[in-house]
Amino acid sequence: MKNEKIESSNKKLKIMRIALITKKLTLASVAVIGAAVAAHGQDVYVSDNPTPWGYSGINNAMTAVLPSTTFETFGAAGTSVFNPANQVILIEGGDGNSTDFDSYFQTPGVIAAAQSWVAAGGDLIINGGRWTYDNLNIGFGLTMKLDPDYALASYTGTVVDSRLSAEPNPTALWEGLFSLAAGGSKAGGAGFNTMITTSAGNTSLGEENYGLGVVFAGGMTSPEFQSGSGTSYTGNYFSHDIITTAPDAGSTSLMLGLGFAALGVLRRKLA
Repeated sequence: MKNEKIESSNKKLKIMRIALITKKLTLASVAVIGAAVAAHGQDVYVSDNPTPWGYSGINNAMTAVLPSTTFETFGAAGTSVFNPANQVILIEGGDGNSTDFDSYFQTPGVIAAAQSWVAAGGDLIINGGRWTYDNLNIGFGLTMKLDPDYALASYTGTVVDSRLSAEPNPTALWEGLFSLAAGGSKAGGAGFNTMITTSAGNTSLGEENYGLGVVFAGGMTSPEFQSGSGTSYTGNYFSHDIITTAPDAGSTSLMLGLGFAALGVLRRKLA
C-alpha cells in the first residue's frame, strides 16, 4: 500500500512537471512568433482600387494615421502580404471591388495565412461595402452578410464603443479606427465585440482578439457617403454588409497545437 501511494505521488509530480514545462514552452514559442510581428513597421491597403466609388476618404484616413501605408492589389497581395514586415493591413472591398474582394477570401490559403498572421500579433482590418450579396466567410469565425437595413431609404447607425463615440465626423471615426489598429488595440472581453450597430441592432463594425493580434471587421462605406457626429451616423453609412459570428477556436489553436506537440515530446522523455 505504501509503495502504491509513493508511486501515485510520483505520477502526480510527473504530470505537474509536464504541465508546467508545456506551459512555459507554449508561451515561449508564441512570444517568439509575436516578437517577429511586433518588430515590423509597414502598413498595407489591399484592394483593387484605393478610391472606392471614386472617393479617397478611407485611403486618406489611413495614410493620415499610418503614413507608411503602401497599396497592393488583391492579386499582388496574395498570401505574401501576411508577413512580419507588415503591421496593420486593411483589406477593403467596396464599390466595383466586391467580386474581387469575395474571390480573394475564397482563394486557397488566404484565410489560413491571415489567421496565422493575426495570431502572431498582426492587426487586420477587413471592410466591405459590397455590391455582391452572398454570405462570405472571411475567417476568424466571421461571416459578412447583406445588411437588412439596405432597403431602407434612411437609417441611423450608432457607435457603441466608447473609444470611437467621441469622434466628431466620419473621417475622424475612420482615423480613430486606424489609430486603434496601429496601437494594437485589444478588445474587451472574449469573442467578437460590437463597435458600431445598425438601426436594426446588427453589427456594422466589430473587434476580436485573435491570439496575440486583433481583427476588425465591418461593412462600412466610404466617409464621403456618411454624415453625423457623436454616437450617431446617418445616410448610406451601413448600406451593404453586417458581420455575424460562428463558433471558432482559431484564437487558441496555435497555442494549443504548440502545447500538445511539446507535451508529446515530454511524455516520451519521461516515460
